[in-house]
Amino acid sequence: MSERQEILSRKVPEDEKKNKGTPILDNEKSVETAKFTNTVPSTSSVIKQTTLSRYVSCPLSKKDNHHFENLILLMMVSNGLSFTFLKNKETQEVFRFIAPALKLPGRHAISNRILSKSAKQLTQSIVEQAKADVIGVTAAFNGWTNVKQEHLFGVVFITSSGKTLIWGLKTLAINGLKLMMLKC
Repeated sequence: MSERQEILSRKVPEDEKKNKGTPILDNEKSVETAKFTNTVPSTSSVIKQTTLSRYVSCPLSKKDNHHFENLILLMMVSNGLSFTFLKNKETQEVFRFIAPALKLPGRHAISNRILSKSAKQLTQSIVEQAKADVIGVTAAFNGWTNVKQEHLFGVVFITSSGKTLIWGLKTLAINGLKLMMLKC
């Protein structure tokens, strides 16, 4: 038996796990047949293993990187994570394990560039949705005082289809009083 035939005839535990319930051909018989007939053993009994290239990650395109940064920001906001979350050693190890080619943005990039860009996009989206409503929008205003005794003024738009668009929260100063009104 040649070295090649010997290697092909060996059983691989991973292949047996993959093919439970599938009849496995006896490779010794096919090897013997190959000796006498001068043909190559059937490759139908040989199972190809997964290629390593499926597990290698490539660098993100500029568009994908922008989308990835937005997803990171959304994840942080929805889970109430601080900007220092990205500097955490365990966080970096998880992302390095999942996709070594991904580069996590720093906390300054998230808090300045990415957050500002995302806020601008959100504001544009709200304005576009409000302008696109043919019937018109309803503006709802509310005022209250927070724990710091700052007067807050909130604005919410409601479209004709019932969709709520949160325009913002503002601080205002009237007659020496400081009222907060933050525009999105």
